Amino acid sequence: MSDDVPVIAPPICSITTAQVQTPSAELSPGESDVPTPTAEQQYVADHVFTDPHPAVTLIGVLTSAMMLRDVAIDTFDTSGEDDEEEEKLDKDKK
Repeated sequence: MSDDVPVIAPPICSITTAQVQTPSAELSPGESDVPTPTAEQQYVADHVFTDPHPAVTLIGVLTSAMMLRDVAIDTFDTSGEDDEEEEKLDKDKK
């Protein structure tokens, strides 16, 4: 049963370590000597960022809706402001 469920991210066949390279001083500002990614690296990056699992998409939509509700309540809630104005008017009259 659990074997039928697709994985969220494909397993990585080979793990390679990336070496950080800083551009040399003789290159112009727009150029660098960083190698271009391999076809496998391009495929993995494209797959990770463009082919999400439907469950992850649903969770993202639900989270966005809950956050939007909280923002709308915080923005348009005026119940506390009315009480403050009434208390201020009562104090001024006394």
